[in-house]
Amino acid sequence: MKPKKIIILYSTGGMGHKKAAIALHKKIQEEAKDGVKVEIIDVLEYANRVYKFLYLDAYVFLMKKARWLWGALYVFSNFPVVDRITRKMRGILDYRSLPGFGDMLVAKKPDAVIATHFLLPSIAGILERNKDFHTDTFVVITDYGPHSWWLSTSIELRV
Repeated sequence: MKPKKIIILYSTGGMGHKKAAIALHKKIQEEAKDGVKVEIIDVLEYANRVYKFLYLDAYVFLMKKARWLWGALYVFSNFPVVDRITRKMRGILDYRSLPGFGDMLVAKKPDAVIATHFLLPSIAGILERNKDFHTDTFVVITDYGPHSWWLSTSIELRV
């Protein structure tokens, strides 16, 4: 039997995603049987400069200086009509802003991918269609509740 490979994805845009990924990594390593390999990856390692700026610097600025603006954007982007209009565009933008990320996932051939950030739900469908990437995909929601960005028909389970 071949060893199982699990990849845990997180983003350093907000440290909660990373802390959740580290906790999952630790728990899976403690509980996993022999032959299970767990790897943890920051998706922003693959991001272009503009994307890194938006997810790191702009996010931190908004959290420190303009929480009200972030809150308004968060609520507005969760309206069903806004989600329907922007979903495909967001997926394409996310996918193109992470050059090499999709190829890396395909090359590693994981048996499962667990994400603690909403980028995987955004691009999972694109990976399935364009890269023939079919693996079990799971999302651990690190927000207080499920925002539409966490949802995707390409994700097996959201917790």
